[in-house]
Amino acid sequence: MAAEPARREFNLPADTAEQSLKRFTMQAGIEVVFATHATEGVRTAALQGQFVPIEALNRLLAGTPLLARPDERTGAIVVSRGKVPDPNGQRAAPKTASDRPINQRTLKPLNNRAQ
Repeated sequence: MAAEPARREFNLPADTAEQSLKRFTMQAGIEVVFATHATEGVRTAALQGQFVPIEALNRLLAGTPLLARPDERTGAIVVSRGKVPDPNGQRAAPKTASDRPINQRTLKPLNNRAQ
């Protein structure tokens, strides 16, 4: 059974994501890998308190388009820009081509007009 990672003290001011990630690396004592272009235009909120490093990083990146994932091979944490979630989320019913009834023989929408 692996030991729980140690909690560390974090004191990170709100800043650009690039600067916040650099400060995070120093305070966490772990390697964080990211491309500077991925952090461009992204700001992070302040973070203060004692956290396990990955928890602190997830809190730091919350509300941004940045995602963190551990790299099993190197032990570093990789931060990259993820997909921005759809604010409307998943719909209750799947999209269909049309909600109109179709002619089963031709597979075209029925026409309500008299023929």
